[in-house]
Amino acid sequence: MSDIINPLIENETIFKNIAQAYTKDGKIYQIPTYFKYPILLGNKEDINSVSDLSSLVELTKKLSTQTDKMIFNNYFSARTLVYSLYNLYGNDWLKHDNTINEDALTDFFIKLNEMYGYIKTNQEAYNKFMEDKYSQLEGFDNGFSVDNSEIDEDYVPSTTDTNNQTANNQSTNNQTTIISNEEAQKIAMDRVGNNGYLVKCELDSDDNRQVYEIEIKNGTIEYNIDVDAVSGEIVKYEEDQD
Repeated sequence: MSDIINPLIENETIFKNIAQAYTKDGKIYQIPTYFKYPILLGNKEDINSVSDLSSLVELTKKLSTQTDKMIFNNYFSARTLVYSLYNLYGNDWLKHDNTINEDALTDFFIKLNEMYGYIKTNQEAYNKFMEDKYSQLEGFDNGFSVDNSEIDEDYVPSTTDTNNQTANNQSTNNQTTIISNEEAQKIAMDRVGNNGYLVKCELDSDDNRQVYEIEIKNGTIEYNIDVDAVSGEIVKYEEDQD
């Protein structure tokens, strides 16, 4: 493949360092058709403070105290966090003789366990912040629903019935709790057969209903799933091919 790849390297269609990683004895026998890598975005001071995994963990710890915003735009489960950072630090797990570097592997998972703890603390605080914010909206419906199979079409409610129903609805809304972010993620991942990785999971309000808006990627397939934050029901499912 060298005759094909080398001209593409020269005109910068293919990154030289990527090609070098697949060069053996001066020749290229294989090369990936696509690749991905995480990008850290933020204010200049925070970005400049990150130089390795340890400093990334420290930045996560620092930002975990905020409640009105997430540390990262994407929600991370423990699995997706490992998957994302493996692409950056996985090469450290092998020694030059291709044996496992147990110290590096252990250090990686210890740091990620600490980092995930900070992320989870921040996610829980942010979810509580959003729940409190939406619960204060006038007329907000926190998930009340009616079983259509039991509706009497000829029934006309009286004023007393209506008032009682309104009072019951308000009581129900005040007592209703939402499912956790991780529960919503599990529901969505189960729906796609636990294939792919989580891109985002955000709590939002859609037509006076609290939903988790979830995006999952699996190769060239993108799933967009909305999970009702009260009932756990999947209320939207879309599958797109890139």
